[in-house]
Amino acid sequence: MKFGQVSEAKAYAFVNARIKARKGQLLTAADYEQLLSISLFEGLTYLRDKARYLESFSNLDLKSTDFPIKLERILHENIFNEMNILFNDIPKKARKLIRFYFKKYFIDVLKQMIRQIHTKELESYSLEDFYIPTIEDKTELSIISKSESIIDLIQKLQTPWVREALESVISEYEKQENVLLLENAVDQFYYKYLWDHIILSQDKRDRKVTQKIIGIKIDLTNIILILRGKLLNFPPNEILPQLIPINYRLSHNLIQAVKASSFSEAIERLQNTNYSDLIQAIHRDYREKEKSIVKIEQLQQEWYIQTLFTSLAGFPFHIGTFLAYIEFRLQEIENLRIIFETKWKGIDIRFAREQLIYFK
Repeated sequence: MKFGQVSEAKAYAFVNARIKARKGQLLTAADYEQLLSISLFEGLTYLRDKARYLESFSNLDLKSTDFPIKLERILHENIFNEMNILFNDIPKKARKLIRFYFKKYFIDVLKQMIRQIHTKELESYSLEDFYIPTIEDKTELSIISKSESIIDLIQKLQTPWVREALESVISEYEKQENVLLLENAVDQFYYKYLWDHIILSQDKRDRKVTQKIIGIKIDLTNIILILRGKLLNFPPNEILPQLIPINYRLSHNLIQAVKASSFSEAIERLQNTNYSDLIQAIHRDYREKEKSIVKIEQLQQEWYIQTLFTSLAGFPFHIGTFLAYIEFRLQEIENLRIIFETKWKGIDIRFAREQLIYFK
């Protein structure tokens, strides 16, 4: 092992050992099948035997009309509490990255506020319905929750890059009255700031592995936006502004796919990339579902999760191990949300089984 690797191994040795142990505690296919086969109450009780869910559901009322909201909040709080336990064991620069990574919670609530203002919904919601990891984010969201217009909301924003994102499209939004312009701008600026500032501030190996993990996620997001746009017959000039302005491994194929005249042609343009096996799976499902891509997000997420498992099989002493574990836990709580919400709503359990993503 080289000197640099010795230093990296020392910095990440403790947290890596803890994550390795926790990966072994991820719910398995057998756990999910057990949860699918029993009642909602029995399922929540079953999870209480798992260390990480020990006290999570003690105050959850199964008969409450807002059960799905409370459940989702509890699940996200559960993962963030676990990350807090591990947080102080990673190097200081890496902590900055993880803090920003969880800014997605802030963005999700912000977009909910934007949609409510846009549609002029009269029914109010509480910030307590959402899990907001930090006091700073909760304070800012509390301030802007009292906004009466999008302009008012922008003026109250305290996070510079978020304000810049909305200001960049506000004129076009006022012309088109299309709320997706605002939501896309926030997502694009989030990834751009993460890519250009947060990731670049990391040490060499952390920077490289983070670029891989985030870069693949960005490419996959852009692939979905392109293929969905082609299926809806959107012209290139309507698809391109929706894309995250970062190209990791798609190279010139990204623009070629945007310019393609049809869905099938876009598939052809994307075949000769690092994502060829995913593209083939999407195309196969498209043909089997009679030209529908309803499963495209699930296929993309399955591919991403399995890629994280295989790509991190080598030298483990870097921030990528932590980031990958976050993704595994996020997928686990999404699986639980699907199972429990399906049971609560009385939907055929086969629907839930088809939506789950297992760790292979």
